[in-house]
Amino acid sequence: MKQTGVFAPVAVLAAASMAVGLFVAGRDNEASTASRVPSLGTLSSSGSHVDSTTITAAERATLDQAGIAAGVRELAERGGVRFYLGRSQNRGAVCYITGLVHGATPHFGVLTCPSDFPSEAQPILDYSPRMQTADALMPRILWLAGFAADGIACVGVRDSAGNVNWTPVIDNVYASNTMPATPAAAIVAEDTNGQMVYSRKLGSSMSYATG
Repeated sequence: MKQTGVFAPVAVLAAASMAVGLFVAGRDNEASTASRVPSLGTLSSSGSHVDSTTITAAERATLDQAGIAAGVRELAERGGVRFYLGRSQNRGAVCYITGLVHGATPHFGVLTCPSDFPSEAQPILDYSPRMQTADALMPRILWLAGFAADGIACVGVRDSAGNVNWTPVIDNVYASNTMPATPAAAIVAEDTNGQMVYSRKLGSSMSYATG
């Protein structure tokens, strides 16, 4: 009986130590896993240099008017849209450019140099053109196009019933020219863990076109 009294606390202590060890190991594994999750604040794709001789005078003027320096790089071509990266002439900020595919010659339609993308608050930069009639509460997405941070796996359009039409992110861009004709309630995005990390409601307050 005395031996039981001596060894019981030791057994409890050993079990407790093992539990602590397992807990710490678990936390380390969680931290290791978290460190491997791509960031919402980075965009790693760099694309390829666009030969300046293929840029027409009109398109060069478009870049100049937007304050974008020479040295544009093409990230990808998806769904009839080309995606480019550039640099602003004054601040050296990264500029994100899209243009519809018109043969081999580059075309620059939408050009912005945002300071808040990519970030946790703004993990996607959506350029999707929308159409909305005066009597409609929500717009219709004509086609989906935009840039996404490293940590974004897919971008979707959610309708008023909660259904989401998803498009995968490849090389930090997403595009689809097969959007449903139903009104769009929001643009949403999921990270590589399948978590919804972005949602932007759509309505009558904003609409623009891509050329």
